[in-house]
Amino acid sequence: VGQSWRLVDLMLSLPAMLRANAWMFPWEWKQELALDVAQLPNDTAMAERLVAKLFETLDNERVHTRTAMENVELPPALRLMWTLAERDYRRLRKLPAQRLLTQASRDNPLARLWAAWRAARKR
Repeated sequence: VGQSWRLVDLMLSLPAMLRANAWMFPWEWKQELALDVAQLPNDTAMAERLVAKLFETLDNERVHTRTAMENVELPPALRLMWTLAERDYRRLRKLPAQRLLTQASRDNPLARLWAAWRAARKR
């Protein structure tokens, strides 16, 4: 559940990541997908390749998570986390690649919730 949640969070953080010229995904993806991180927000074809790879990875992770949870009764907090991640995942799937790369992270409720959770964990 945590891995799926983190992947959704990374997708929601993409615009801020690109503005900061940061790369938080596997380094091999840059070569495999022929990505230039600085040009990603402006290059539609490159954006489509990255977003397709992200969704492929997230789809695989979701299948593993659902399989692992098949006969497990999740505590309420994890069940809520999974439900919210699934809701935001469905919302992300509807966005065009360019929008996903340029949407402001502060407008993403999951990104705000994740930031609050990380801050609370540090205390």
